[in-house]
Amino acid sequence: MTKEASNAPVGASAGAFRQEILDVLAQLLQSSTLDDLRIAEILKAAKVSRGTFYFYYASKEDAFAALLDQVYARGVPMFEALFTDEATRRPPALREGIAAWLNFTPADAAVFRTAIEEWPRHAAIREVHLGAQRRLAAAVTTLIEDTHRDSAASLGVPAATLGSALVWTLERAWYEAGADAENPHLLPEVNAALGATIESAIYGAG
Repeated sequence: MTKEASNAPVGASAGAFRQEILDVLAQLLQSSTLDDLRIAEILKAAKVSRGTFYFYYASKEDAFAALLDQVYARGVPMFEALFTDEATRRPPALREGIAAWLNFTPADAAVFRTAIEEWPRHAAIREVHLGAQRRLAAAVTTLIEDTHRDSAASLGVPAATLGSALVWTLERAWYEAGADAENPHLLPEVNAALGATIESAIYGAG
């Protein structure tokens, strides 16, 4: 065992330090990109040693993957519930629910934005992000299949293809709208439009 490992917190302290690193990372990403963020900044804000950080995480990307997993563990089931709960899976509740779901807290928005920027470059982040995207697409696909069970051919494309396309459209549109700092009103409008788009794709324009 290395000296750094032997000095790492154990028990309850270990969990507290590990979570503090992730909480601080979420805060710092609200004003910095992951690429620009330095390990030293994380250490200073989290009040942990370099040895403690590396005991838990191999890199800042590894730490971000753990943070992303936590954020998706909260957010993905909420999205899935919109498409399974009878109270929210029908118009107009579905579009309203999707728009509300997209109204992330500043910390979660920073994490989602970073995931979109970083998943093509880092395997650990890619695994978490694409896993979440598949679950979102599966939720949309299931409702499409349920709604068009007797008329699937009317869609013109397989339900899974449409579900995936809608989720990837959601990701890109949300990201681009949020990146337009000169038009802060744009993101809520796009969120509402995305909710309407997904609802219309499933149920038809109403």
